[in-house]
Amino acid sequence: EEKVKKVNILLSMTVAFSLLLVACQPQVVEVVKEVPVVEKEVEVVEVEVEKVVEKVVEVEAPAEVPTIRVGVSPYYDYQWIVGATQFGWDTELGIDLEPLFIADNSTQVAGLTNGDLEVATLCLVCAFQFYPAQAGLRTFMTTNEFQGFAVIGRRSTTKSYTQYLDELGDEKAAMEATINDMAGKAWPIYLGPFETLVTGMLGQVGLGLDDINLIGMADDQKAAAAFIQGEGDYYIGSLPQEVRMLLDFPDEFHRVGGYEIIGPGALWFSNYNALGNWLAYNEDSALKMMAMNYRWNRIMNECPEKAAPILAKAIKEQTGADFTEAEVIITTQDFEKFRTYQEEIEEVNNPDSASYWGLSAEYYMSAKIDAGDMPEGSEYTTFNPLNEWMDKFVAADELTSWVDAPGVCD
Repeated sequence: EEKVKKVNILLSMTVAFSLLLVACQPQVVEVVKEVPVVEKEVEVVEVEVEKVVEKVVEVEAPAEVPTIRVGVSPYYDYQWIVGATQFGWDTELGIDLEPLFIADNSTQVAGLTNGDLEVATLCLVCAFQFYPAQAGLRTFMTTNEFQGFAVIGRRSTTKSYTQYLDELGDEKAAMEATINDMAGKAWPIYLGPFETLVTGMLGQVGLGLDDINLIGMADDQKAAAAFIQGEGDYYIGSLPQEVRMLLDFPDEFHRVGGYEIIGPGALWFSNYNALGNWLAYNEDSALKMMAMNYRWNRIMNECPEKAAPILAKAIKEQTGADFTEAEVIITTQDFEKFRTYQEEIEEVNNPDSASYWGLSAEYYMSAKIDAGDMPEGSEYTTFNPLNEWMDKFVAADELTSWVDAPGVCD
């Protein structure tokens, strides 16, 4: 039996207080422990910082049937893990998935750091704000592309892009007028995932976050609830909440605009994340999670009626939003794209594709560097080894055969 040795991994990190205030996120909790691990070389990424803090993150060698605790955000994108446990896929593949419903991104990253979670659910660019404090964070798989970003406005205080287009007859002029109208108005918003998106939109006309009245909320559900109850003029957030507003309160809210006003930041992917050293010791488990994701995506494309009741129940339990199965199908088919792994290779992981994930990552990394939140020379590819993990997955013939096997809709 191989002798077990201790490995301490020193990570240099920044805890920039100004960054945390902007992102409205609590600091990631620091933990120093020693746990027996299997010796293996692990990548260490250093970020220049004003304050250096020692952090030891430990990883145990996987058990025979490893339990993987996964933080699940309250969006359709991440609910495949609920379906996988109901269908018994994790047991079939020899792992034990334990979904833990956590709305707040910073709590999920703290869970990874403290050893309370193995895997988190963060969108591709949502993870960027945590890199200075947790340089080991890695985005290793994509679940889907979210295509439903829209700004929702209160009818009594806002005008839509469509209204301005009818008045002005010019798309660029309508875009600029719609965004300029936001100056001085209030936004109840969960800044974590959406700060850079709103910043990019406002920047198209020379505005910044200081030009609007930001009302920071602890999570997206609280932001949506505040908006519905009468606070603020604009809202941007999760698709279930936006659909709820437009369907349940059509006389009060309207769609101000989507890609027409948001700009390049609207290329948005939902992803799964882990610490790099956990991935190094648990490659088999990570690849099995990828397999379950792509099998679920087949259901979303081939027989969405099989997934709809699972999604409707999960979202109601996590957010309180009550959608029929028909509404779930319409929403996920019209505003989200769940790709097979073959499609993901050709579209999302292809640098020549308009849907290449790197276009979004590069855009947001540049924004973070320009804002002084990341040091010059930071590379988005360091934190997002998505193509590398896809290569590992397609080489796992048993898993791809399992994903592609007939009968997924039975």
